[in-house]
Amino acid sequence: MGTKEQRGEDVAEKRLRLFAQEVMPALEELSPQPLQAATSMGKHCVQAISHKEEGMSTTNEQIVVEFFSAFDRLDLEGALSYLTEDCVHDDKPVGIHRGKEEIRRFFAPQMKELKSFRAELKETLSVGNMVMNERVDWIELQGGKKAALPVMGAFEIQAGKIAVWRDYYDMASFHKQISGS
Repeated sequence: MGTKEQRGEDVAEKRLRLFAQEVMPALEELSPQPLQAATSMGKHCVQAISHKEEGMSTTNEQIVVEFFSAFDRLDLEGALSYLTEDCVHDDKPVGIHRGKEEIRRFFAPQMKELKSFRAELKETLSVGNMVMNERVDWIELQGGKKAALPVMGAFEIQAGKIAVWRDYYDMASFHKQISGS
């Protein structure tokens, strides 16, 4: 079995390999800037995971978990309460939304179309003020159409609030699922 530290390093190496195989190629297609940030964070994550207990333990990770809990309840105002007033939401397939008001205008029509939403957090890693999660967004629309959307999210936390929120996912996969093709 090895020591607790060795097991932590094994888990960290497994997560880094998964990150390199699945996330990095997608980031490379988008921009060299997210690639550089993700590479740097990945290196820090290997060190951080090996020294951290399993589970959600940091305050910054808990902020992101609670943020998604509000979305799970379809509580847009509750979710927005976790954002800074000048938060930047960088929805990679769609575009950038700057400030809480613009983010509200972006999500309000979508929330009306939802019958249910659940963010299944698969893995969460944090270093300093950065939190990254691998998740599946389970979406059910009012008409009964459903989608399971794999997402990689990156969050920058400032003073206990989300200041930057980036989501990476395949919009074509979402459209394919809700169209039934």
